[in-house]
Amino acid sequence: MTYPIITIIVAIIVVGIILVFVIPVFEEMFASMGSALPGPTLMVVALSNFVVANIGYILGGLIGTVIVLRRFYKTKKAVSSWMICFYACRSWAF
Repeated sequence: MTYPIITIIVAIIVVGIILVFVIPVFEEMFASMGSALPGPTLMVVALSNFVVANIGYILGGLIGTVIVLRRFYKTKKAVSSWMICFYACRSWAF
């Protein structure tokens, strides 16, 4: 279970780096060319602008979520509710 978690975390970090550092450079390049961008590209640029403008809130929310989840999973109630959810979800699988 460790490998998928690490893979997801690395993928999120890579996408974040692309949104913060790479997309703004492409936005400047396309703006200097004066050509119209397709809709999906405009959505990615808007997402990049949002992430750059709100990076502090995003990081604060992620850090807060990790802290709350780590504290929650250390309690007995969390372990029992996790087990109930695991067995209920497993019974729906097949």
